[in-house]
Amino acid sequence: MKTVQQLASVLLCLSSLTFFSLFVNASEEKDNDDVSRTFDQLIKAVQSRVSSDRRIDAAQKLSDLVHTCRSELFSERHIAQLSALLQDENDSVRYWSATALGYLGPRARSAIPALEKALEERADDLTSKSSRSAIRLALQRIRTESHEDVTS
Repeated sequence: MKTVQQLASVLLCLSSLTFFSLFVNASEEKDNDDVSRTFDQLIKAVQSRVSSDRRIDAAQKLSDLVHTCRSELFSERHIAQLSALLQDENDSVRYWSATALGYLGPRARSAIPALEKALEERADDLTSKSSRSAIRLALQRIRTESHEDVTS
């Protein structure tokens, strides 16, 4: 039974990767409306109260979308929505939201107060795999003139 569950998990992962690779290949051709529509669908998935794994998967895809598309395709509305996710109860959702904001670099300056607040709220979380590390990196990238110069 456990092998069947593991196989199902692997197949789900592979189907997500296939979907995303198709999306990434097409993202260069997407205009602002298509990117915004995809962003909105992913935000709804993260905000929904479905399974934690699905919410995390959608948050990761949001981050991947921001990473693969030109930053100028993302408006202040998108930045505000990502900033709001920094208050999510799920640390992985906060991690991917902070990562997405970091990918936007200086364009996401308006997110600095939300990132600083999230960092302060997680001051006691010293684990290496937490949103705290992504939040620190996002702040560094946003505050840097050219975020490409910051090593990950």
